[in-house]
Amino acid sequence: MQRTIYRSIYIAVCIAFLTSSCSESNNSSTVTIEASDSIDSLAYFNKIILKDPNKPENYIQKARYLLRHGTQEEVFAEIDRAIKIDSLNPSHFNLKSDILYKRKQIGTSRIWAEKALSIDPENIGANMRMAWIYLIVENYDKAIEHANIALKKDLYFADAYFVKGMAYKYQGNFKNAVSNFRTASEQNPDHYEAWLQLGDLHALAKNELAVAYFNNAILVDSSRYEGHYNKGYFLQENGEYQEALQVYSDLIRHNNSFYNAYFNRGYIYLEYLNEPDSAIHEFSKTIGFNPLNYKAFYNRGLAYEQAGNSSEALINFSKALELKPDYDLAAQSKSRVLEK
Repeated sequence: MQRTIYRSIYIAVCIAFLTSSCSESNNSSTVTIEASDSIDSLAYFNKIILKDPNKPENYIQKARYLLRHGTQEEVFAEIDRAIKIDSLNPSHFNLKSDILYKRKQIGTSRIWAEKALSIDPENIGANMRMAWIYLIVENYDKAIEHANIALKKDLYFADAYFVKGMAYKYQGNFKNAVSNFRTASEQNPDHYEAWLQLGDLHALAKNELAVAYFNNAILVDSSRYEGHYNKGYFLQENGEYQEALQVYSDLIRHNNSFYNAYFNRGYIYLEYLNEPDSAIHEFSKTIGFNPLNYKAFYNRGLAYEQAGNSSEALINFSKALELKPDYDLAAQSKSRVLEK
């Protein structure tokens, strides 16, 4: 009897934004800032610009406010005003590049990162942006090159090691990937993605250290699903079914609508523990959250068939075929039940 199972692939890419504090304005100006003006209000930022219109940082602060509350065009207009006053400050170009990158305008983001590099070739922010961009376009050697430039300025920069780890991973150089992910986690023990990648790579090698790395990721952020799910799947694939069930239950406690956890619990009950009633319950939960999940209908049909309920099995196989007419496994199972 054939089964189906899910495996999630997690590639996660994280984007950090620069932060800055509000500067004191020039007290000699005739413009006054009232106590009632919130330091996080458009009125406040407009007034500090009026007090010192030639200070580029005032426009950057307003841009950051607009980034939280305004439109893209307004944000860029303020950054451009700062650049016009001080065209030799790479941080202004980096901010524009970061915003564009976050909004998936990769090509334009690269242009502004390159402008920053033309001013300061060793600028950490611009080199890291280029490293991420080259990672996306699959030029892994260039990604590593830019990350290394950033590391020359800051040997303890965890994200640079993480980018290098991803580049080596995509090149198939798992030894160097693991080395860089380990260094990233050493420099920043709260680097969730580094722990996760270490877990995934050790899981591929069927190395039990994977569980420890997934546990570290969960300790950093237990609300995210990847650490729980990938740990559960590793345990499931290595025959530790009760432990896997418990991990999936932990995941469901944090996110009770994560239907793949119900699906995998159902699969364990069906495939390994011979508990069709429990499997039916889990696949029903999956369907409740994702009624278009044809694989859940198919597997629930198998569970009903295993429980001796042919009529319900046929209903579920038929529903799987309704959702995916070319689903051969469901068609074969339906024919098998009809022939009994």
